[in-house]
Amino acid sequence: MKRRNFIRTLFVSGAGIMTAPVIKAAAPDAPSDLKPQTNIETARNIPRTMHSMPGKYPGKVVKANHPNPVVSGKNI
Repeated sequence: MKRRNFIRTLFVSGAGIMTAPVIKAAAPDAPSDLKPQTNIETARNIPRTMHSMPGKYPGKVVKANHPNPVVSGKNI
């Protein structure tokens, strides 16, 4: 294979890979209002125990509003 053909093949295949999701998303027969099936109701029917997720000590999400919340390795 010649160098030009090799480069051309790389370019064309790369362009095809880049445009495939765009073409697939623009397909008129693709239903966009379908929701995926989940098992949330089944999971809610299982009784929770001490060993269930998120565990005995679940984490908390906090937000710091102070511009320097940590000074010298200690929280203010």
